[in-house]
Amino acid sequence: MARPSTQSPIFRYGLVVIAAILWYALAWDPISSRLAELTDAIDKAERSSRKLAIRIADLQSVDQEMRRATQQYEEIKRAFLPGATPQAVGTALQDITLKKASEAGLEIITYRTGTGKEWRSYPIGNVTLTAKTSTRGLVSFLRKLEQEKGVFRISSLNVTKMMGRDPHLRVTITIEAISLEGAQNG
Repeated sequence: MARPSTQSPIFRYGLVVIAAILWYALAWDPISSRLAELTDAIDKAERSSRKLAIRIADLQSVDQEMRRATQQYEEIKRAFLPGATPQAVGTALQDITLKKASEAGLEIITYRTGTGKEWRSYPIGNVTLTAKTSTRGLVSFLRKLEQEKGVFRISSLNVTKMMGRDPHLRVTITIEAISLEGAQNG
């Protein structure tokens, strides 16, 4: 039997087929396996990146909501009078009350800051004042109190009509206010 020569086309095609098989087995298969692994890793990283982007968007909306809530809290907190004790709250309330009474034209007869009390560790101050005024002056005073941005309430209001040479109203009013400061410190 004759050996095929190295010049024969079958021999050349055989070498090409063997070279292709060797190239596939030794070079292409490991490279394609590694390429598939890298493609999977990239896909996984992209999915993770999308999840993180969604999570970041969610957290940003939560952050914005927290900023809004903090801003609302600060606005509400400003409406409360300052003071860590009932006496301090009463002093701040007294300043506001006397200012509004003066603006409304009330003639203050007496005023006093009460000892105050606490509600669930929040200090409550109170002021009692007695004034001489007209109906119009009383209405003006109450309107000015209502327009004040503080959080307080009238706990007692006694109006007596005084007759005589100088008819007028004698008003005794007790006003209470609460502060947020005492509970934060306690």
